[in-house]
Amino acid sequence: AALLSALPEAAPVRLLVQNAAIGDPGPAANLDIEHFEEALRVNVVAPLALMQALLPQLQAGQGRVLHLGTSVAHQPQRGTATYGVTKAAFHRLYKQLNVEDMGVPVGSLSPGLVDTEGVRTHVQLARECGLPHVQYFDQAFEHGWTTDVDALMKFVDELLAMESDNFVSQEWRFSEWRKRVENSTL
Repeated sequence: AALLSALPEAAPVRLLVQNAAIGDPGPAANLDIEHFEEALRVNVVAPLALMQALLPQLQAGQGRVLHLGTSVAHQPQRGTATYGVTKAAFHRLYKQLNVEDMGVPVGSLSPGLVDTEGVRTHVQLARECGLPHVQYFDQAFEHGWTTDVDALMKFVDELLAMESDNFVSQEWRFSEWRKRVENSTL
């Protein structure tokens, strides 16, 4: 509500990036149902409500929406039910919004492993639960396999410059774009 009240009335919106997400790791047998419900509200309900609230401004500004997805939505890993299931619903929302033909293209980007405070907190909690994917994170941090934010922003610029039909055609993966760029410079 504070965000919406801060916008001038009927101000056109050119871009809405939906990146907020929560989801503590832990075994499904011990899943905190209240946290799962909160994750659904943050990861699915809030993005839908925000887009609905901004729809007239997005239409007026010929705007776009960019969802930030994750491979965990498509590849289950032990201990990632809350984050993975809610992000899978978020991915389904991106697809649904496009078939609704509301005049606002919705794209999806899987940025890869971005070294953020939230990721570091996730790794610590996963380590406390003894989850196996912590080893991957440790290797990624040690070997610099995380997503370079400057390169990611170049890819986002490229995505936003695409024709609408191409922009909405798939969930774009930063790792695939990076390989294409690297191969084209050889």
